Amino acid sequence: MITMFDPDDPRRARSIAEMKAEQVERDFDLCVSIMQREMSDYVRGYRTCRLGACRRARRCASISRDCIATMPRIPLSSFEQACAIEDILQEIVRRRRERRAQKPA
Repeated sequence: MITMFDPDDPRRARSIAEMKAEQVERDFDLCVSIMQREMSDYVRGYRTCRLGACRRARRCASISRDCIATMPRIPLSSFEQACAIEDILQEIVRRRRERRAQKPA
């Protein structure tokens, strides 16, 4: 009998490589989001944000990151942004590895 977890099942929709590629893409999107929120908070983008949640929290609290669209200036160059994204990505991967190491077998 073939179960849905059988790695030899020819009906398996996605390969492990595809799943890992999707995870990397989600991680990268998360890193960009974190970096943009931090930049918005640094220049106090919440002051000009049209969302009340951001103004009340005094930080970017928007899922759509509307504060970024109203930022008066971008405080980092594109190279610095790339470095910040890479640092955040490394931290995410490090934390994920630590959690996996802590799980009992």
